[in-house]
Amino acid sequence: MDKILEILKKNNLTNCDITPIGHHQLDRNYVYWIKGDEEYILKVYQKEIKYLCEKRGLKTFEANPMIPQMIDYGEKEFFWILSKKIEGHILEEIWPNLNLHLQKKTVELLGELLGGIHKKKKDTYFGGWVDMPQRPIFFDFIEYRKQNDHRILTRIKDQSLPDQELFNKAFDTLKNYYKYLNPQSISSITHRDFSYRNMLVEKNNNQIILKGLIDFEHCQMDDPCIDFNPLYQYDMLYNKELEEIFFKTYKKNMNLPEDFETRKKYYMINLGLHTCSWSFNVAKDYYSNGIELLNKLV
Repeated sequence: MDKILEILKKNNLTNCDITPIGHHQLDRNYVYWIKGDEEYILKVYQKEIKYLCEKRGLKTFEANPMIPQMIDYGEKEFFWILSKKIEGHILEEIWPNLNLHLQKKTVELLGELLGGIHKKKKDTYFGGWVDMPQRPIFFDFIEYRKQNDHRILTRIKDQSLPDQELFNKAFDTLKNYYKYLNPQSISSITHRDFSYRNMLVEKNNNQIILKGLIDFEHCQMDDPCIDFNPLYQYDMLYNKELEEIFFKTYKKNMNLPEDFETRKKYYMINLGLHTCSWSFNVAKDYYSNGIELLNKLV
């Protein structure tokens, strides 16, 4: 708390209310709502790579009013970012209660937003940013996917988790997809947690307004199709009509790859395995969600 007060003093933010928000029980990041004459979000990172990715993401989209405006940051052993707070409700909290008309409008807005994000920057490498030695990069798309999946497999094996039979079956299915993925892929800047937990909206009578997208700590150069995962995982594209509306506006900025259906299946299995690889000892509900997803897919 002393360090937090130093940060606020440095930015002339005194006599502010400081409210912890987010999932501090996961012991990954610490997020604080700073309330004074104006409102800010202070995010403190446990891992430098997440701080670096978020800082790069926020800088890349600093002209976009739907992306938090970064005010200040620190990177000497204590990693933090202070940004303007975007007003709005977390979409996760209201999505189940939206009527079909508002769900259609929401996915329409999200499709256009995500297509614009993916269009912003393209490249020929995958992984961390080229100037960030904390995470290796790959120029071969298939090798990148294999390395990523192997890292997940290693984490699962090292923990002696239950459900090993399901994991083995899922990995066998996952590896079978390699030969169907197009190796001639290029990367785009990706959010990599494009979930309704990170989307801010306002609902006014029978209208919905998309206010913002937060949490860029996983942002890097990757296959843009990976950003569709949460939309399917949380049933936001639960019917063909919603899916078609989303991709109609997405395609204003980006086209889908020819092997999109294969990638969709591949990434959903990858997501289930990844979720199970980190959550068993810290967030059992996430682990259960991962198991439920895998049981649907394999």
